Amino acid sequence: MVTVALERSGFALVPALKADYFLTYVFSENTEEHVWKELQPVDPMMTMMPGMSLTPQTTSQIIARPIIPQPSVPVFRTQEYRTKDIRLFLYPNPKNVASGLQLAWLGTIAVGKSASPEREFAMLKTLLIYLGKDFNGRVELVH
Repeated sequence: MVTVALERSGFALVPALKADYFLTYVFSENTEEHVWKELQPVDPMMTMMPGMSLTPQTTSQIIARPIIPQPSVPVFRTQEYRTKDIRLFLYPNPKNVASGLQLAWLGTIAVGKSASPEREFAMLKTLLIYLGKDFNGRVELVH
């Protein structure tokens, strides 16, 4: 798929000894977990407050009791998201650079769910449009 996308984008694929750049890639499918905290009210009838007794009370005792704010407890909620991403790594051929293999460009594109092969190909084509460019943000997939 990568070879086809590169050729359709106009890149010439040559043997490593003749290449100006090397391209490596990673296709990954991940599960991301988002966690947030909510305050959940506690039922005051189910909670004993300091100074409260289990003995029956008169109406005047109940009315005279101060109003206590309803307590709450923190509850942590989580939600999992499936993501699919493609990362491209572009390196100048070390034979042309005295300092050896060094990253020249990194590009990543991701979708928030598993992708079909057609959608993966669209992601790859879109990412290749930005090859070598400095860009960060949301893009529309090329079909």
